[in-house]
Amino acid sequence: MNDNQNDQVTKLIKKAKRKTIWRNVAISTGVTLVLLVGGTIGNAQLLHNSFDTALMEVEHEERLAGPNVYMGNYQRDYGILKGNMHYQTYKVIEGVPLPWQDNILNVSAWGTHSLLAGSYNSLQFAQTDQSGQQIPYARPYNPHNGQREMMFYIPEVDYGKRMNEQPTLSQLDKNKLVEMGLSFDKAYSFEQIKEMLPEGVRPVWYWVDTYADKNRKQPRKLEDGTVSYSSPEHANMVYGFGTVPDQDPDQITPKGFIEALETGIKREGKYANSYQKAYDYLRKDKPQPDESDMKIIGVVVTGTAENLQKLSTKTYIHGAVLGAIVDR
Repeated sequence: MNDNQNDQVTKLIKKAKRKTIWRNVAISTGVTLVLLVGGTIGNAQLLHNSFDTALMEVEHEERLAGPNVYMGNYQRDYGILKGNMHYQTYKVIEGVPLPWQDNILNVSAWGTHSLLAGSYNSLQFAQTDQSGQQIPYARPYNPHNGQREMMFYIPEVDYGKRMNEQPTLSQLDKNKLVEMGLSFDKAYSFEQIKEMLPEGVRPVWYWVDTYADKNRKQPRKLEDGTVSYSSPEHANMVYGFGTVPDQDPDQITPKGFIEALETGIKREGKYANSYQKAYDYLRKDKPQPDESDMKIIGVVVTGTAENLQKLSTKTYIHGAVLGAIVDR
C-alpha cells in the first residue's frame, strides 16, 4: 500500500470516528433531553399528587381539630422531589372573617408532609384570674394578629384554676363581636346544649369527649411537696365538629363527626392513628359508634359582647375563655 492509499485510509478512519462521535453526542443529547423532560414531568406529577394529598389531610384535620377555623387560600412552590405549600386559615365571628394563621407545609414527592418549624407558634404569657391570683399556666395569643386563643377544660380533670373571662365581657363595647370557648361541668348531648344556650348566643363548634385516659392529666405531687397541674387543652388540640361558612347551622349534626373520623381512618394518612383512637373510644365494644355515644364537654359560641353576658349566670359553665374579638 503506497502513501496515497495510506492517507485515504487514514481519512476514512477519521471520518468514521467523527461520525461516531457526533452520533454519540446526538444520542446522549437526546437521552438527556428525554430524561430531563420525563424527570420534570414525573417530578411535577409526583409533587402534584403529594400536594393534593397533603391539602386534603390538612383540610380534614382543620375540620376536626380547628374550632371555628376554616381553610383559605393556598399556594404551591415546586422543587426537586419536594416543595412547600403556603396556606391560610381564617375565623368567622358573626359573619365577619378574620385572618388567623399563615402556615408553610413541607411536602415530599413520596407523600410525607410536615409543618415547617416555627411556621406557627402561639405567644405565651402569664395570666392572673379576676382576683389577681396567678394561674398556673400561660395564656396563648395568636402571633399574627394578637388575638386571644381559646383553651378548654376536661370536666373530670383538676387544673388547679380554671379561667373565667366572662366578667371581661362587661368591659367591652356591647356591640363588639366575640368568640368564646366554654367548658362544661359535665358531658351533655347535642340536643341538650341547643336548649341550654340563651337566645343570641350562637354555637359554632362542639367539643367532643375523645379522652380515653383522663387520669394522666390529673395533678401530680412533686418531691418538694408542690403540685403539678396539667395545662388546659389548647384550641388546636381538641376534636369536635361545627359549622362551615356556606352551610346552614341547623344542618350540623353529631353524625358528621363520626363520618369524618371514618373518612380520616380510611385514608390512612398522617392523622389516621389519632382518628382511630377517638373512634375506638366512642364505640367502646361496638362495631361502630352512633350519635348517642358522643358526649359533648364544651362549645365555641359567638355573639355580641352584650348577648354573651347572658352566660354569666349559667352554672353548667366551668371555664370560659375568650377567643377572637372583632368589630361589626
